[in-house]
Formats: sequence, C-alpha cells, structure tokens
Amino acid sequence: CIDVGIKQFATIASSEENGTISLPESIKLEQLKLAKFQWRNRNKQLGSKGKPASKNAVKYYKKLAKYHARIASLRKDFLEKITTELASKYKYICLEELNIKGMMQNGKLAASIARQGFYEFRQRLTTKIVASGGSVVLAGQWFPSSKTCHNCGHIHKELKLSDRTYNCPNCGTVIDRDLNAAIVLSQYGEVNQKARVGCTRNYACELEGADSPG
Repeated sequence: CIDVGIKQFATIASSEENGTISLPESIKLEQLKLAKFQWRNRNKQLGSKGKPASKNAVKYYKKLAKYHARIASLRKDFLEKITTELASKYKYICLEELNIKGMMQNGKLAASIARQGFYEFRQRLTTKIVASGGSVVLAGQWFPSSKTCHNCGHIHKELKLSDRTYNCPNCGTVIDRDLNAAIVLSQYGEVNQKARVGCTRNYACELEGADSPG
C-alpha cells in the first residue's frame, strides 16, 4: 500500500518490501530556482489598479511562467514513469483518499501539496492498475492512517503533523510516521478484500465524490 506525504513523495509497505519514493532532484532544483526568483523580485511593482505593467514586469511574468511550465513538465514525466513502474509491479494496492481541498487551506502546506501532484498521481496509478486487470482499495479521507498504530491499533489522537516519528503510547512501538501509515493502509486493504471485486465500478463511484485540487 502507498502513503503519500510531504517529506517523502510516497512510502510503500507490502509483503515483499518497504520503501520510499522521492521527487527527482531535477524537480527540487527547479522549485528552488523558482523560489529564489520570486524572492529576488518580491518588492517589484508589477502593475495594479488599472496601471499597465512595466516592461520589467512583463519580463518577470514571462520568466515566471517558464519556471512553472518547466516544473509541470518534469512532474508530469515523473508521475508517468513512477505510476507505470508501480502498476507493472503491483496488482492490488490501497490508497488513501486525501482531503486535498481541506489540506490546501493550510497555508503552511498548500504550496508543498500543490507541488507534489498527489491527485494526479492517484488518478494515473489507479487508471493503469485497473486497466491491467488489477484493483485499488480506497481508504476514506477521514481514515486515521497516520494516527493508528500498525502494531496494536491504538489511535494516537495527540499526534501532531510535525511529529515525524510515531511513538505509540499504548504498546510502545516506535516507527517512522509515514511507514506506519503505509503499513496501516496495507492492513486496511487486506481487511477489505471484498472491495477489490468489481473494482472498476467501485472506484468510479468513489471517484465522483473525490476531492479535487481545483
């Protein structure tokens, strides 16, 4: 099963292996260049209230658009390759139906979430797995995968978003937060075996109510 996140793009837990997927360095580099470019131009007057933008402002917007286009192209290529690889490797997966709209309202996370492309990742991966005869189990967006202990099932309600390590107050388990969530999702997928039957239809129904970043 796959748990997506901010620190690592995704954490995988399966009967065969546990692992992580990171954004390519090329994307991180372009994102860093964009951030520096925006910071250097933070005090520029770019036109407002009916006043035409200056030549420098026009140049700024054109260069800004190029940065965004470059990042979007790199992200599209990354998502295409990683979803193809995962779909060829796994026949059954469990994903969490994230509340993207709600997460985007968090000012500290909005930019990071937008850069990751979680929604597109889920769409592409699900389409490819179902097309190849596999199936996908979706855990509801309020399923507490991050707060549930994979070892004893205790829900750690006091766990903060900033806590990167899961310390279970009930059984004492200590584990990486994202890995714990991925294992919990894997357990959820195993319990919900029946949800895999006729997955294409079930997924389409769930998708109608899925959150969209737009």
